[in-house]
Amino acid sequence: MSVPQFDDLFNPILNALYFYGGVTNIHNLEQRVIEEIKLSKSDVVDIQKGTTRKISYRLSWARYYLKTYGLLEKLSRGVWGLTDQGHLIKSVDKEVVKRFVRDTFKNNESEVESAVEEEMDEYILREDENPMVEKEDNESFTIKEPFDPREIDIKTKQLMLKALFERIKYNEIDLLTDFQREGNLWDVTKQSRLIESILIRFPLPAFYFDGSDDNTWLIVDGLQRVSTLKNFVIEQRIGKERFKLQNLEFLSDFEGMTYDELPREMKRRIDETEITVYIISPGTPGDVKYNLFKRINTSGLVLKPQEIRHAINQGEPANFVKELAELEVFKIATSNSIKTNRMLDRDFVTRFIAFYLKGYMAYEPDLDSFLNKGMAEIKYLTDSKRETLKDNFIKSMNLSIALFGSYAFRKRYKIEDTKKPINKALFETWSVTLANVENVNYLINKKGRLIEMFLDLMNNNREFVESITSTTGSKSRVLKRFKEIEGIVKNI
Repeated sequence: MSVPQFDDLFNPILNALYFYGGVTNIHNLEQRVIEEIKLSKSDVVDIQKGTTRKISYRLSWARYYLKTYGLLEKLSRGVWGLTDQGHLIKSVDKEVVKRFVRDTFKNNESEVESAVEEEMDEYILREDENPMVEKEDNESFTIKEPFDPREIDIKTKQLMLKALFERIKYNEIDLLTDFQREGNLWDVTKQSRLIESILIRFPLPAFYFDGSDDNTWLIVDGLQRVSTLKNFVIEQRIGKERFKLQNLEFLSDFEGMTYDELPREMKRRIDETEITVYIISPGTPGDVKYNLFKRINTSGLVLKPQEIRHAINQGEPANFVKELAELEVFKIATSNSIKTNRMLDRDFVTRFIAFYLKGYMAYEPDLDSFLNKGMAEIKYLTDSKRETLKDNFIKSMNLSIALFGSYAFRKRYKIEDTKKPINKALFETWSVTLANVENVNYLINKKGRLIEMFLDLMNNNREFVESITSTTGSKSRVLKRFKEIEGIVKNI
């Protein structure tokens, strides 16, 4: 079936929340609704505008209407639940709900639309929704050579908050790293209650920092807490507004106060609060650090693998990947459809670099570690080798455009197929194979034959299709897809 109108999604949303016991995140809610209304795969990726899926957009409208009607409430970023009234009502009359909302907003639909747009922006940020990129099934594999425990060097320190304030004041904690761009996600209530927790002497969770450069610590876990402390104590503002404590649960006497307005004893209590700090020491190997980042970073806005790779490969590797991701030819080759806000574009570039530099025959699972090693290798390249790598990336992107146009790096079963989402496994395979082509013009002249052979591969080689669809990090499947695509090009 096609995507229903938003008002036809009211009851499926209620059913989904009942299924999850009254509370769930947007992703789970959406998947449950899709199952209930039996939406086809092609309709699931149907686009409303930009890169926002129609189903996601209409569900946002439906949630907002149900919230206004009093059945739903937003509990935190990306998490929704049934209100007390919502628990009592099993279904609604859509016309009644719509009439109530229209009366509430006096038919001012722009106010509703503004709220829905804000919700959609948050969802895209939170869930990293990118329907034009196929979700990757990259099964994790056991690492063959376990880490030497002696290489894991994390120091534990007990610090007073005033020591953290000193580092913040002198920019010795980097709050603006590319991989941690989402500071200040907490609203004023959540920030105020963190300050209240300190004032009533509740212990704070531990903070984790990468101390490779002792002069500038990088935050691994605890960004929102550090941002809150900076806002309240150092800058004493949230954005352009003065930071005044709001919606406190226990210390109502301090409601509406700024840091400067607190009694001296309360300021001292903040300064002298002890925290536990874990610092990843200099010299910790990249592979070990990468896995530490993955394991430590388990709550809040969890870092994506590429954001972790970027964090531990600062300098030339990070800058070079960023440079390639910003090339116009890469954006054209991928139809401007890869989001940049969580470094998904840099993840694609890193795949090309790793398989180009190391070669697919050298691949060993897991994929994340392989990509991290490939990115780290950039710092050992000479300027001329980096320039050659960049030239070949550009050549590959131009050639993919010439051969496939807007169908580049997508699954395709027949010429008249509608465009599928970009497939990561196909990107790394085609991009590296095309970068190594010598007779570019000859291949372009034979592009009809090339496409014909690729369609034949997609329709008649089940193992190849599996190699770009599921457990794509398996060594056998990496070898399979590269050999088949390389075979097509060599044949021509």
